Amino acid sequence: MKLRLLLLALFISFSTFAQNKLSKSKQAGAVTFVYKITDKEVVSLIKDKKVNNDFYHTLISSDYYRDYKKADLPYGNYLLVSASGSNINTSLQSENNVLLQFINNENDFQFYITDVKGNVITNAFVEIDGKKRAVYDNKAKLYRGTHSKEDGKPKEEGIIKVVHDGVSNFFEYDVDDNNYYDDDREDWSFFKKVAYSFPVKYFWQPFKANPDNRKSKKPLYAGYMVFSKPMYKPNDTVKIKTFIINAKGGNIKNKQADVVLQIDGIKKNLATINPYKNGGYEYSFLLVDSLNLKLDRNYGISLEEKSKKPKKAFRISNNFRYEDYELKSLDFSLRTDKNEQTKDSLITVYFKATDENELAVPDGRVELTLTTSHVNYYTDKKVFVPDTLWQKNITLDPVGETKLVLPADIFPRANLSFNLEAKFLNSNNEVRTASKSLTYTDWKNAKKADKAIEIKSEFRKDSLAISYLVNNKSETQSAKMITYTEDDVVINSQNITLPYATNIDYRAEYVEIETPKDTATIYITSLKPELQINAMQNKDSLRVVVINEHKVPFWYTIFADNKVFLRGYTNQLDTLIKNDSRKASHIRINYFWDGDEETSEVSAFYNPYQLNLKLIAPDMVYPGQKVNMLVQVTDINHKPVPETDVTAQAFTSKFKDVPNVRLP
Repeated sequence: MKLRLLLLALFISFSTFAQNKLSKSKQAGAVTFVYKITDKEVVSLIKDKKVNNDFYHTLISSDYYRDYKKADLPYGNYLLVSASGSNINTSLQSENNVLLQFINNENDFQFYITDVKGNVITNAFVEIDGKKRAVYDNKAKLYRGTHSKEDGKPKEEGIIKVVHDGVSNFFEYDVDDNNYYDDDREDWSFFKKVAYSFPVKYFWQPFKANPDNRKSKKPLYAGYMVFSKPMYKPNDTVKIKTFIINAKGGNIKNKQADVVLQIDGIKKNLATINPYKNGGYEYSFLLVDSLNLKLDRNYGISLEEKSKKPKKAFRISNNFRYEDYELKSLDFSLRTDKNEQTKDSLITVYFKATDENELAVPDGRVELTLTTSHVNYYTDKKVFVPDTLWQKNITLDPVGETKLVLPADIFPRANLSFNLEAKFLNSNNEVRTASKSLTYTDWKNAKKADKAIEIKSEFRKDSLAISYLVNNKSETQSAKMITYTEDDVVINSQNITLPYATNIDYRAEYVEIETPKDTATIYITSLKPELQINAMQNKDSLRVVVINEHKVPFWYTIFADNKVFLRGYTNQLDTLIKNDSRKASHIRINYFWDGDEETSEVSAFYNPYQLNLKLIAPDMVYPGQKVNMLVQVTDINHKPVPETDVTAQAFTSKFKDVPNVRLP
């Protein structure tokens, strides 16, 4: 079953509700009449899509496009009437003074209402399907009600009426109900209900396509298999460690197992081994030519229980890479502080070379070459542009990055693109290269009175910083700042002095900065906020923290054991809740960004068998050095846990793209 909750657009158009015959002497009308209609008539239009003559009772305008060419109709609901051919065409036009948006927590019928500037309205009269009232929840900052049903199922369509400042606003919601099952949903558990019942704006289907998934069998065993390193060369020794438990977390006692290598779809039994302890297996083998393995391929290894009942036997597998690889002992990179150079604004290049331990290479040098890529414009009558603009040899600093400023006089009188190519070498004759494409603009071609002006903006946590740059230097400048909604409604207008910093207004879609010489548009939605939920369930309490650097307002819902026990609206959350539930707690947040609803959800549960693992080891180990390392294992009460199986794995950081261990 898939359900959606859709908010009807503010302008609702119905084509040809009434078609009355006209005189043959005139086949087209030159004007559009506007009639104001009642709430009852609006509901009739939405439901029946028909117009009768009783609707034409309050004439507002006899020429809509003449009278309202430069201004909108006052807030309210209107019928637009015009002639076309032999018919009278009518359409509903609603000028709403509120906006409505549903908040989907996959449990409640809830929404918030704002005015056209984005200010939250708390005292509106809200009616659902002409019967039920929605009440404002001051803590959650939402209107909450109940969804209408027919025959015990969600009603496919409905109407929400919102009255604010004497104006009636109408919104139609729609449910796309494609039921996969015939089960009585009232008997379902909570989690099935939130998956398949109203309201769901962005549908969520944990049992997405196949009803039989609900009856899928749980695995009898769980475990993991790890290798001593991510990839192996010919004649290397592959070392394997596997640990297996049963579905309830119990030990598997003294069971033999086969080590099986998959080669081109054919199983090759390498050995039959016994566990070194209950559930724990180790094995190693040499990658010899007789195995007939091909380079640059992945091969699968499985540990399969020797049993007369294969369906009840355990099987754990993983893959390793077989490749005649060569590990790089160093990395070389370059970066620049900008991508365009002028006579007054020079590019700074930073070089960095590190070894496998991320330490700076002490004997590195760089051969730098700048070459012309493309000439866009010549700024003088006679200009010679060489293929090679500049060359320089640099000795890298033994610590950190090496800095180099490109000179101002190496470029010709032209606007051009150029390539910066760097070749790194060291005493071991190791070679690395890095490059970047950049541009040069010859500002001398411009008039002396003209200056390079830029209005620069930057998001700093929950603030917007704006500066005025002349030739890349900050200057004081008077300006006007205007904040707009998504529908271009002015939220605020004020005079400011640049540089200027202000808290971000999240009602806004964009901000315009006007100065005597320039205008800039700053889109608030270009900021990409990332809200992260952290939750920890202890024996008798639940700690919830939402990391929200930019302080974007959000709604939160916390529920456990099929019940919502905390909800609210804020821009920061750090709370400790008394909760001794043995079932998982779920935390869901909702917020709107760039016109879309964003959601995030995490779960937390108390596991009395959780182990804490701590590795006590030096921060740095040199090649060839032998060190002692201690592993400390404690339970949830920080007490030592004896006879714990621990897997320790270590290999050089030269290996890249290391796969994660798949833990049960």
